[in-house]
Amino acid sequence: MTFSLLILLGLGVAVFFFATQSLETKRSTVVEVLDFPDGTSVLLREGANTFSAILAGIGYPTDDPRSEMDACERLRDIAAGKRLKMIVHKKVGDLQYVELSAGDGESLNRMLVRYGMARLELKGIGSIPELFSAEVMARNEELGIWDRNRDAFKTMGVEEGEESSDFDPDAADIDHEGVSPSNRNVSQGVAASELKDLS
Repeated sequence: MTFSLLILLGLGVAVFFFATQSLETKRSTVVEVLDFPDGTSVLLREGANTFSAILAGIGYPTDDPRSEMDACERLRDIAAGKRLKMIVHKKVGDLQYVELSAGDGESLNRMLVRYGMARLELKGIGSIPELFSAEVMARNEELGIWDRNRDAFKTMGVEEGEESSDFDPDAADIDHEGVSPSNRNVSQGVAASELKDLS
């Protein structure tokens, strides 16, 4: 009797929690992307206000320092200097967990996960269904960090204790499509020209 009462109480709390969370409106605005200090944070400008935010749901394998360096470089190539739609998924104090989208609705966060440049990170933000399905597709297609041959590139160009490096061992080995060997199976859908600016 007590056990079933506790279960009912727990279910009631869960239903209330999900109902109130789904009623929360997510703030959406257009921002200018200034820089990506690393693969998970972004420096943005909204009007005269400059601030940092965290890319919601984005994480990297701890045993693969090269993945975050590659993603950061790719983020700078395709989004720095662009005006994108920002959706705030969660705000904790001054820290915002955001999703950035182009004019055509393509989510930068989803693109990172879908092409295997990053993995889904639930810590701090919870579940984002679009990112979960994107990771499943990337894993199934063995893209980027999910590639069976990725081990050869995990630490290439990364010195012990360094967070980033200007040395790019793949720079001399770019194929005719502009794809380095460490990202050869990442689709060209991540090209800078395909991310639509909201200007």
